[in-house]
Amino acid sequence: RQPSSWDAYQAWGKEFPLSSDTTRYVKRAIRAWQAIKDFSARHFPWLIKTLRPGASEQTLSLAGQALGAPLPPALKAIYRIHDGQALFMDAHVDARQRAPG
Repeated sequence: RQPSSWDAYQAWGKEFPLSSDTTRYVKRAIRAWQAIKDFSARHFPWLIKTLRPGASEQTLSLAGQALGAPLPPALKAIYRIHDGQALFMDAHVDARQRAPG
């Protein structure tokens, strides 16, 4: 079974404590992802299988470091639920970037 938004919310709470700053965005992020999934289920059912699991706090912290500023709490809430999509093209590009010389 594919994890639900509630599963993602619970996993989030286990991995790191929710501050009042992030809590206010979590429910909105869950609703937004659910709307995306509902629309996709009706129009693009294959898309749901490509959603990646949520990003870890460490991954989000590293992304903030790479950007030179911490990610805003609302953006972190979105990426904690799903970290984008796992697409064939992404795998192809990643493989080319790892290939020697």
